[in-house]
Amino acid sequence: MNIEKIKNYLYYNWIKIFACVFAIVFIAATFMQCSQRKEVDLGIMYVGKNVVSGKLPSLAEEIKNRGIASDADGDGEITIGSKTITIPLSKEKMIEQQVPEQIQVEIISGENLFYILEKETLISYAVDESFADVTEIAQKYNINKESCLAYENGSIYAIPADENPIFKNMGIETKGMYFALRGYNEKDKNSIKNQNARKLLDYILKGENANENQSK
Repeated sequence: MNIEKIKNYLYYNWIKIFACVFAIVFIAATFMQCSQRKEVDLGIMYVGKNVVSGKLPSLAEEIKNRGIASDADGDGEITIGSKTITIPLSKEKMIEQQVPEQIQVEIISGENLFYILEKETLISYAVDESFADVTEIAQKYNINKESCLAYENGSIYAIPADENPIFKNMGIETKGMYFALRGYNEKDKNSIKNQNARKLLDYILKGENANENQSK
């Protein structure tokens, strides 16, 4: 009798079971890949509907050439990592390609500390202060708080990236997107990796601010 129940359950729920198994295998494989990668001094992740594959390395070169990032792991070289996840236009494709799971794994892994994300993605993952407080940086460049994304306590966690000149020159579309940094505990606040991410955000906003002043 129990065997028959099991057979019936498997027959009517095989799609759900397959999806769960696939998700577990995908997450496990991604974590294995992350553990085998060379440790980066600064990781950058772009998640959006625009195809920017192959363009983020240009930003990595800019960071190296400008001396923005410091050597975090003491190996004597600056390693910049980049990850691009393209969001399909249809919800069905998103589910089929396991896009939400990919984003979640990348955020949990902690390899990428600098994010360029769409509003919907940010709001979906802005739980338990997943993103760092960047209020001080926003105030430094007189960025209107109303244009930013903030937690209930008022602290800003995402700054608008619309028409950013640095990314525009590299052919990276940022319309309707935001800059954010991965959250961290107080102990890691001053780690070299987190400082690298903050220095990159500062550099990008400084460049944008300079362009605005020149156009006035």
